[in-house]
Amino acid sequence: MHTFLVMTNLFLFVFIGFFTNILIWPIKKLKPELQVRISNNSVRWAFWRSLFFAGAKKTVIGEKNIPDEPCLFVSNHRSNFDILLIHTSTRHDLGFIAKKEMDKIPFLNVQMRNIGCVFLDRDDIKAGLTAINAAAENIKKGMSMCVFPEGHRSKKPNMEMGEFRAGALKVAEKANCPIVPVAVIDSDTLMEQTGKFKIVSGKAKVIFGEPIYINQLDRQEKRKVSERVEKEIKQMIEEYR
Repeated sequence: MHTFLVMTNLFLFVFIGFFTNILIWPIKKLKPELQVRISNNSVRWAFWRSLFFAGAKKTVIGEKNIPDEPCLFVSNHRSNFDILLIHTSTRHDLGFIAKKEMDKIPFLNVQMRNIGCVFLDRDDIKAGLTAINAAAENIKKGMSMCVFPEGHRSKKPNMEMGEFRAGALKVAEKANCPIVPVAVIDSDTLMEQTGKFKIVSGKAKVIFGEPIYINQLDRQEKRKVSERVEKEIKQMIEEYR
C-alpha cells in the first residue's frame, strides 16, 4: 500500500506539474527567482506527502547549523528517499546536482530544472565543468545546491560510504559559499533494504553538520576540504546511527 500511495502521489505531481509549468512560464521569463521559489514550494509539498504516504518518520538534527545564506549541502547517499528527506528538512530553495540520466525522463526533468537541478555527466570532463559552473551560478543567484559525492547510492553494509569524489565540491569554491556536511541515516530502510521495489514504513535521520566557510580557508585547507567534509559526514553517521 505504501508503494502504491507514494507512486500515485509522485505520478500526479509530475502530471499536474506539466500544466503548472505552462502557467508559470511567463513568471520564469519575468521573475525567474519567483518561479524557483514557487517550484520549490510545490516540490517540497509533494515530497512531504510522499514521506507521509511512505510511513517515514523523520528526525532532523542540527537545523541551527544551516546558514541563512545560500550554501552547498554535501551528503552521503543511501536511498532514493535521500532527496525527499533533505529537501523537506530545509527552507532553502534547493536544487540537486543529479546524474545525466535523470535529464532523459520526460516531465520530471522539467520539474527538476525548475527547482534549479543541474545534470552532471561524470564521464565527460568538459560537460562536468559546465555543470559545476551552472551549479555555482545558481548559488550566486540565491538558491542552494545539494550534491552526493559518492555519485551513486552506496549498498555497503553498516552505513559505509562509497568512494567520495571531490570534484563536485568545486561548486562551493566557485560560488564562494559555505559547505554544509549532511548525514542521512537509515533512509534505505524505507525501500532499498527490502531487496525489491517495495516501500515500507521506517525511521530515518537527517543530520546537518557545522558549515565550513570556504572563504575562511587558506590554500592548503581548500585542497583538503573534500577530505574534511567526508570525515565529518562519517563522524556524524557513527555518532547518530
